[in-house]
Amino acid sequence: MSEWHNQLLSLIKDRGLTAVGLSEKVGLNRGYVSDLVNRQAYPTLINSYRIAAALGVSLDEFYHGTGYFAPRNLTIMGTLTHGGQVIPVPDNEQRTAATPAFGPDVTTLLVDVATLRHDVGDMLIGTKTDGANIGNLISRECIIQLLTGACVVGILTRGTEPNRFSVRFFDPTQPPIENVAVDWAARIECVVKAS
Repeated sequence: MSEWHNQLLSLIKDRGLTAVGLSEKVGLNRGYVSDLVNRQAYPTLINSYRIAAALGVSLDEFYHGTGYFAPRNLTIMGTLTHGGQVIPVPDNEQRTAATPAFGPDVTTLLVDVATLRHDVGDMLIGTKTDGANIGNLISRECIIQLLTGACVVGILTRGTEPNRFSVRFFDPTQPPIENVAVDWAARIECVVKAS
């Protein structure tokens, strides 16, 4: 039983709610909220904000009940360079940052070169999505792993061919990548700013 799930159950009970009542209050699918309550899933950061607001608590209290984000060790999968390209790093590189709790499919990038959206040293954090669920990330800034093995950061869009996607970059000098197969994508849910 995770600390986060205990906190969620406590908040729901303290407010006299059920999973169904919470799903209606937040506007989320009942099955999804039931999975959260039954320790089958973790929420995305966006849904965490929505649930916390519905429960009348800050995001810190939603996760910890103690008023702070806990320091966590995050494995860095790569560094973001100019033009949205990602350079892989050794599997064992870790950084510690105060973040909300994420599930097991979290991925983290370290910004190596300042971009139009991120500064050197920022950490970009998201939860991996694959298969048919990738389509839910259309028009979102994502960390995107292509089937070719290349990894980029950009806005995911639908390709013109079936089951293909395109990637647009914030840097106007970078041409888009058109009609590629995507292995997985992770919507950037949290940016830990460099200190």
